Amino acid sequence: MAAEDMRKLIREVRISRPEIVQNKNEVKNLIHKCYGHIFNENRGNAEVYRYNFWLWQMEQMRKAEFVRIDDTKKTVDLSKLKGFTPAKKNKQFSPLLINPNLNIEISSFSETYAQLMNLPDIMEFSNEFLKLADTIYIAQGYAMETTVNNMIIQMLLVNGYILTEDITRGTVVEKVNRETIAAAKYAALKIFKNGNKKPVTKK
Repeated sequence: MAAEDMRKLIREVRISRPEIVQNKNEVKNLIHKCYGHIFNENRGNAEVYRYNFWLWQMEQMRKAEFVRIDDTKKTVDLSKLKGFTPAKKNKQFSPLLINPNLNIEISSFSETYAQLMNLPDIMEFSNEFLKLADTIYIAQGYAMETTVNNMIIQMLLVNGYILTEDITRGTVVEKVNRETIAAAKYAALKIFKNGNKKPVTKK
């Protein structure tokens, strides 16, 4: 009964506020545009859509103009508020594939990547990931660690190490070993520093 009431409420909200559906579709289309090398018209991930819509909403809040309750003509400057960074109104939303939990896992799993790069043949392995430089999407407006980890996930997806379902299932580190993630991270850092231009590969 409670579940049915909730579904009814959601339907009513969608009818009264059609812009919610429009905004969700806008975010979804942007995800497919940025990650066209992973998603297509028949392939997607509901959790990725939901998380990015939440990120989009948070960004819209950062774009909002805050005013005083007692005088709506006076704006409130929150730029000095700790932990709050206003976003420019013309900033385009940049979607992510990675979620917070997966971000932590990839960071933890790749802490020793520099040492692992000394293993035999791993540089050649990393060079295979570097060949993806032209297709990898570099997300904007996030911490470098998040951006690089998001690139690693793309590399693993494109090369077939994981499926899009693994992003939400939390099974990435169960499927991929540290050496593979180290090679992908080494390549991702190079691509990040070169801005999608194919870096010179090492032998």
